[in-house]
Formats: sequence, structure tokens, C-alpha cells
Amino acid sequence: MIKDNKICILCGKKYSFCNRCEEYDHLPRWMAIYCSENCKNIFNTISGYNMKLKTKEEAASALGECDLSKKSQFNQACQQYIDEILDTKEEPIKKPVVVNTIFKVEESKEVITEPQNKPKRIRNVKNK
Repeated sequence: MIKDNKICILCGKKYSFCNRCEEYDHLPRWMAIYCSENCKNIFNTISGYNMKLKTKEEAASALGECDLSKKSQFNQACQQYIDEILDTKEEPIKKPVVVNTIFKVEESKEVITEPQNKPKRIRNVKNK
């Protein structure tokens, strides 16, 4: 088997794994895409947050249990999601804005009259 035949989808690390080789039978199947359980947990947390299966707080709690020391090696999209999840700045509470609008109604001074030069209607007259 070829050494370093896999690349972790989170951190980009090269590692060896073969799901058909007896040598790797004792390893979990998720190693086909992740180099470690830490990368698997981080990626699953980010995915769950992205798919709205986890709240920001739940994802932050899960990421708190992971080793993020190599975050700079993660792919750019994952880094952005981690930053978004761990951004714990409280957003200011937006107070509702009440707008008082006064409508002024003016009386119309125009007088509408019937047009003076109406076309005459032509009637069908029956001849007897």
C-alpha cells in the first residue's frame, strides 16, 4: 500500500489508511476522510452548526472540548465557521423604534363637472 495516501478534509494532513487492507482493519471507517478523531469532531460540529442542527452555543461548547491549536492549518471555510461560532460578543439588543406619523388631509378645492361637449349617442331606429 502507498504511504500517505489520504488527506484530511479538515486540516489537510497526509496520512495512511486503506479500508480494504488487513493492516488497517482495527481503525474506524471515518479515517477514510479524517486523520484524527479531533478533526472528525471539529468537522461534525461545524457541519451541524451550518445545517442548523446545532445552536451557536451548542457548537461553541462542542468546539471547547476540541484541540483548535492547529486552526491555521484548517481549510478557509472551516476557519471562518469556527470564528463565527466562537465569536461570543453579545450583540446589542435592538430596541423597537416607534415612529409617529401624522397624515394631513387637505380638502380638495377642485370641482368636478360633467364635460360640456359630450358626443351624442346614435340610436338605432327601426323603419315601419
